[in-house]
Amino acid sequence: MKHSLLLVCILSSTFSFGQSGKHRPDPVAKIYLDSATAKYNRSGGELVLLKEVGDLVDKALKKDTLFMDAWVNKITLQNQLGQSDAALKTTRKMVRVFPKEADALYVSGIMEYHTGHRKEALVSLNKLLKIDNAILGKNENDPKLKGVLINKGIVLMLLDRQGEGRILLERIFDAEQDPYVKSYIGFYLNSTKEQIIEDRVPGR
Repeated sequence: MKHSLLLVCILSSTFSFGQSGKHRPDPVAKIYLDSATAKYNRSGGELVLLKEVGDLVDKALKKDTLFMDAWVNKITLQNQLGQSDAALKTTRKMVRVFPKEADALYVSGIMEYHTGHRKEALVSLNKLLKIDNAILGKNENDPKLKGVLINKGIVLMLLDRQGEGRILLERIFDAEQDPYVKSYIGFYLNSTKEQIIEDRVPGR
């Protein structure tokens, strides 16, 4: 298992504008999720311990259904256990809680592609593109919106609009000074749509 339990989905997670970015998790839910992460790191992949990890994540969600990290961790764990259909169901529950959240729609699009639901993936990603465009329409040159611009470029590529996506990402790549962000963007510029999907599946 190459991922730690806590998964950061997309770069724009650090530029959160929606409900999940403003939400302060319930302290008890956070304790449950921290315990799940610690147990996961000690599990060595043992199924009994991973079940206990899943139970802790479920307790975190029961205590706070708006805890985005808990949702993503549940999906991540289910994928790592080979339960892709269950992970898709969890993803759809998450989207019902966060119908206009960029991170939720991104994970939804990736999971739907990954499980062969192409039409549903396109719906999710087109919704995400509209959200990105609405945010960028206010002031595309605001440096705080760079993560949203990067996300838009990636989403365009996933929507088979690779030309538009690459032009946008190349513009950001050429101007970027941070080596980590430059490397992040470079991955998408040098990847096919299928490679992006495979890399972004939570828990893969």
